[in-house]
Amino acid sequence: EKLEQLEKYSFERRENTLLTDNRYFIKYVEMRKSQKFILKRIYDNIHHMDLVVKQAYQISELLEEVSGSLQEYNNGLLLLEHVESLYDKMRDEPLPTVREEFENRAFLYRLLHDLEDFLRLKIQFVAQLTEEEIERFWK
Repeated sequence: EKLEQLEKYSFERRENTLLTDNRYFIKYVEMRKSQKFILKRIYDNIHHMDLVVKQAYQISELLEEVSGSLQEYNNGLLLLEHVESLYDKMRDEPLPTVREEFENRAFLYRLLHDLEDFLRLKIQFVAQLTEEEIERFWK
């Protein structure tokens, strides 16, 4: 709901301002809306789990790190490196021996892919910014 309000505000501001360029805000809101859908998938996957495997704790720590550090002015590259590192750790783990563990690790792997998509949206947003936009809107 707040994203929709922010988007509406951005469009209204663009229409009511003659010389100011509001494309940055519109692109930012669009990126956040796309991220919202990914967060919904992550939430749904977490709720499908019925067994907590040890890899869940590592992903939980990563989600905390992302939530605490991915503000507007963070390009997401370092966080993506952490995701890739966690992929490597998961690949090095022994394969599950029981079906429940297999299914729950599959949910975690899907969650990690979704988190990667979430961060790549931010990285793509930052990559399309002009020098002027970065200088003007980033602290």
